[in-house]
Amino acid sequence: MWTDFGTTGDPPVVAGTNPAAIYYLGPQIELPEYTGGQAGGTLTFIVNTAFVQDTVAADNGSTVSIRGGGIFGDWSYDNGVKLTNIGGDYWMGTLTTDQGNSGGWAKVVTSTNSGTGWDRAEFTPFDISGDQTIEVFTSGLKVKYPDPVTGDTITRSIAWNPLEVAKGETNNMAVHFRVNFEGLQTFPRETAEVYVRGSMLDDSWSVLPEGRLYPEVRHDDLCCGAGMYEADKHFYSRTVLVDPSKTGNREYKFTFNSGGTTTWEEISNRKVTLSGNDTTLAWVWWENKRPEPVKPTAKYDINFEVDLFNAINTNGFDPATDNVVVRAGYAGSSNEVAELTLDAPLFGTVYTGLLDSFPGINNKYVAYQYYKVNANIDQEEFYFDNFDETGTTTGPKFRKIPTPAELTGTLTASDLLDDAVSTHRMPFFKNSNPVGVATSLVIEANLNPAVSFVTLGAGSLNDIQGGSLVITAANIAEHPLYINGPATGSWGGWNSIALGEARKMSDDGATKGDKVAGDNIWTITLPYEATAIISQEYKFGIGGADNEAGFGNNHMANLFAKDVNTVNVQFGDIQPSRYEAPGKGYWDFAAKEWVGVDDGNLADAKEFRLLQNYPNPFNPSTMIPFTVSKAGVVNFTVYNVLGQVVSSFNYDAKSAGLHSVNFQANNLATGSYLVKMTAGNFTETIKMVFAK
Repeated sequence: MWTDFGTTGDPPVVAGTNPAAIYYLGPQIELPEYTGGQAGGTLTFIVNTAFVQDTVAADNGSTVSIRGGGIFGDWSYDNGVKLTNIGGDYWMGTLTTDQGNSGGWAKVVTSTNSGTGWDRAEFTPFDISGDQTIEVFTSGLKVKYPDPVTGDTITRSIAWNPLEVAKGETNNMAVHFRVNFEGLQTFPRETAEVYVRGSMLDDSWSVLPEGRLYPEVRHDDLCCGAGMYEADKHFYSRTVLVDPSKTGNREYKFTFNSGGTTTWEEISNRKVTLSGNDTTLAWVWWENKRPEPVKPTAKYDINFEVDLFNAINTNGFDPATDNVVVRAGYAGSSNEVAELTLDAPLFGTVYTGLLDSFPGINNKYVAYQYYKVNANIDQEEFYFDNFDETGTTTGPKFRKIPTPAELTGTLTASDLLDDAVSTHRMPFFKNSNPVGVATSLVIEANLNPAVSFVTLGAGSLNDIQGGSLVITAANIAEHPLYINGPATGSWGGWNSIALGEARKMSDDGATKGDKVAGDNIWTITLPYEATAIISQEYKFGIGGADNEAGFGNNHMANLFAKDVNTVNVQFGDIQPSRYEAPGKGYWDFAAKEWVGVDDGNLADAKEFRLLQNYPNPFNPSTMIPFTVSKAGVVNFTVYNVLGQVVSSFNYDAKSAGLHSVNFQANNLATGSYLVKMTAGNFTETIKMVFAK
């Protein structure tokens, strides 16, 4: 019987379920293929997050959900199965289906202050019949990942059971230990060896190789534009193999060795009751000490200005009924979330407001979001930070402005840019109202970003779902472009057979609304009834593979009540960084062209080089690309025409090759500026023009 899950990590017995009828998605059996039309029932999901390399906890705002298609809705959080923490690393939620809608496919999604992680392993299409309980291990690991202890390559699927992987053919108990050192500011991460020591390993509590814990690897190929985000660097873990004779009450502690010194936890012995079954122990803080909460050190007045021209003209915002609210303080940028309703303009579409005395942190950032609010809804903007000017990938769903070294002052958050990729672009809001008339949507997709990336940039586009199709210069011409998502009726499987002819786009100049053959502008015309909702979400895939951008990072089009709606989009503009080729160049989504590295002046991109900013002229945001020969801190200093320093900032380049940094000129006057890049003994300067 599962008991004491708060300590041992084992889940409780779920009231009202028949243990003999538990239906395992994960460790036990294969799923039957989905055929549709089966009897419905109530699904109870229990998800174990012990192998997610992040601080997933009920008390820090983390969420865990099941998102997908079919019975799971449209892959959104709002329509997915929201899980509740039931103790330790276990989360539970239910979904009730009926006889006419009993099949689906889905992924486990964890969302924390670090980012949003979509498990790469997908529940394959399945039917349900009657009430069932489904148990799943979830993780941020790739489908194929190296074991941190043995180095062996492990292949993950929804049937993955990491405890069974660890024990192999032995009859040992597999017990997963996990400790978080974030509360120990003096922890010597670079030199420490961490161990679990206790009576379940040997009665003398010795240091044993099999008790050594390892730093958790990074999240790989997870959500959204960045495609990945760092694992929580504070966790050490290991699945330890325990002799089956060592059942019953056991005690243990965590220790670490560094510089010849052993440090023990200065607390009472930790206790666990081992039943003989494999188990994951709920993760703990070192010495049970939580990290100090965020303590604001500064007070800032923040001027917000946001242009809702596009939101209004894309049918996402109605000035007559809607208000725009800004909420600031997310992603660890304050100890509270402050809210301000912006003032509507007498003329025009720029909404403004002053958020005074915001409790912030100097030398960091302020993370914020815009919301559409009226009597019926409170809806966040549809946004993803493609560049993240703060130099982190923490909270890519939030806009950010940097904070200065000073502890007081006035900041400006200016979101006025009319493009699809800039950090400070105009907001876009979804509209869930029905369109009201029968209409059609013509989507014209410019495939040149992908074509240029794989040909001129010699890059490749992998299927983020783990499929075998890899798009390169050698095969891109062989594969047509497909569209997937609710805009086509629902999310389909990511392959050309599952998507079929109906979702295949055209570049033949004759069918599906396409105008010119062979111009790499792929087109499809999608019909809608009057009852269709205004906002239609979609994503492209070359050859039917999911290769445009990261999980959950999709396009959105809002319909108008007219005969034909037309949108023009660029393939990949939802993740511009995916179309940068170190040493070769990048696709400029603003100029809609490939910007190549001058091979005559730069034989190897792993040299230091400052490239021309884009766009140029700019207002108020521009990207400054550069290359470095090795990892390290790069300084940028901006001068006005009088030679005065108007801005200076650093960028921590994690690797050699091509990088880019976002520059904001919100508080500068119109005119020409010089940007000097300094890295060690290297310096180079370019000229850029700020035009309001």
